[in-house]
Amino acid sequence: MPSESKTKTPPTRLTAARVDQIVREPGDTEFSDLQQPGLYLRQSKRGASWRISVMSNGKRNQFKIGSPPTLGLADARRIAGAGIDRVKAGYDLDLRWLDGQYVALGLRPEPSPVATMSRVRAKTWLYEEGVDAYIASLGDGVRRLGSRRSYRQTLMGPHVRKALVGKSIVDIDRRTVAAIVSEMGRAKKFSGAEQLCTQMRMFWGFLSDDENSKASGVEHNVMIGLKPPKRPEDRPRGSTVRVPGLPGVGLAIAVARSGVLHPTTSLAAEFVVLTLQRRQTIASARVDEMMLDGRRPYWDIAGERMKLRQGHAIPLFGRSLEIVHEAIEISKQSGSEYLFPEIRTGKRTTENPDPGHISLSALSHGMSYSADVSPHRLRHAFTSVINGMEDDEDDDDDDLDAEAVFSRIANRKLMVKLILDHREGRIGSTDLHYDFAQLLKVKARILREWVQAIEKPTADAIDSYDPVAGKSKLQERRRSHQKTPKLSESRRHKNAMAKIRTARETEESASAEDTTIIQRVFEDHRTGHISDEAALHALRLPDIEHLVAHRIVAGHDISERPDLAGVVASALKRWKEVRQAWADREKGLPLPDFEAAE
Repeated sequence: MPSESKTKTPPTRLTAARVDQIVREPGDTEFSDLQQPGLYLRQSKRGASWRISVMSNGKRNQFKIGSPPTLGLADARRIAGAGIDRVKAGYDLDLRWLDGQYVALGLRPEPSPVATMSRVRAKTWLYEEGVDAYIASLGDGVRRLGSRRSYRQTLMGPHVRKALVGKSIVDIDRRTVAAIVSEMGRAKKFSGAEQLCTQMRMFWGFLSDDENSKASGVEHNVMIGLKPPKRPEDRPRGSTVRVPGLPGVGLAIAVARSGVLHPTTSLAAEFVVLTLQRRQTIASARVDEMMLDGRRPYWDIAGERMKLRQGHAIPLFGRSLEIVHEAIEISKQSGSEYLFPEIRTGKRTTENPDPGHISLSALSHGMSYSADVSPHRLRHAFTSVINGMEDDEDDDDDDLDAEAVFSRIANRKLMVKLILDHREGRIGSTDLHYDFAQLLKVKARILREWVQAIEKPTADAIDSYDPVAGKSKLQERRRSHQKTPKLSESRRHKNAMAKIRTARETEESASAEDTTIIQRVFEDHRTGHISDEAALHALRLPDIEHLVAHRIVAGHDISERPDLAGVVASALKRWKEVRQAWADREKGLPLPDFEAAE
């Protein structure tokens, strides 16, 4: 039989007296509050109740928040305002949120320790689970392994872990993350804070996607407005970058030729200096990418291996061509397809799960420990040298107009882009999609200028470098950077077993604690110290039938509660299921004898 539609009255400013009058009058009417839009007092045959009604994403959301006189007008307005703000922020309303509002207003006591100590999984992702899902979605070629590792380190950094790990994603809002960003700013970690803002916007975009919204509980990307801390004037972007000078570049080549490093590392390190490519591109270079048969030998780098997903060609001449020939001979001896084969065969690391080529850490540490130069800082040095050559020209700039000067500067910057693979200076859709010119002759001229610039510093460094002292320095720095001393296999086994024992003891302690809590709740419910609703909330049980079934399994006499007689029959149908659940716990409560209970 269809229900009669409710009569809606025009919005009016409700008062406490008017609410009392409405509660006493029978009817089927809905009263909206003019002072708090979205708050309604609904009167029906079953009594009066306060409700929130708010539009979100083209859909009206309604939620019951209580009934008068238990919930007064003033408190109803406060809860309604908080609920409407929460819905507009992209979050749902649930009983857990409503419980928190009641506690905050003093309408309900603080929840018992059971509610906070119960280790019940949230229905939506925890923060760390969301991060795992996000990083997993970037696999299968969407992002490089190094990028995925960098994203995870940003999203799971020390400041973030301390504040967010273990929290449900639906309980995290922009203000929470903004506080983390602000804390990083006070710690002078401006670059990290800027990266965190970028990653949080991308991460929350993933969480709010249609396919992930249900699991994450996030409907809108509330991190869009997240802003990084402002940098002080004395610490602009790039102020901490240490650009190596030409003597430092020369020292890197001197170390590579001295025999201090492993032969493969030496060749790769010098190849970095001469070609200026990223360390990942250098380390994973393949023999079949070396085009050596033509008039101009060059290195043909496939687009899928480049950061910007576009092919790149680097001319090979002089020493860089000699390095390629030497490296190919080494690769043939090891049977590797890579130009710079792995040094320790069979080693698997997080950064290199499928080895075959030299590891990134071997290349970076070999250069930084011995010459205080990182592969990426060489790209800074190259940019500074090539752009700075404009100031060394013999032409009298006083005879040039401003347009000619700016044109020469722009040409220099374009030369840098041609080598560093910043889309090789391509601008616009046409260049990006249709221009595949390799420009080997132009690139060779730029690289020859670079080789000429570092020629004298290299010769000076070779003359002054002491390989014995260099080897000692390298070993000392490796030891100082080693995170933990190497342990014997037996010691590692003992440490692992100790961790297992600690984890087991922790779990047993938590289980015993849970058992004590459950017993306390059952006893309080049996003696009438807590209500049915409080017991259900404390034990996270869905209905009174489950509660009675648990008490039957615990051996309680339900006849003490005549008011529960109506649900005993249904509970008896569930008690075997509950008993089996208890039996599955390795450390559960003592159970009654099966036959006796039946």
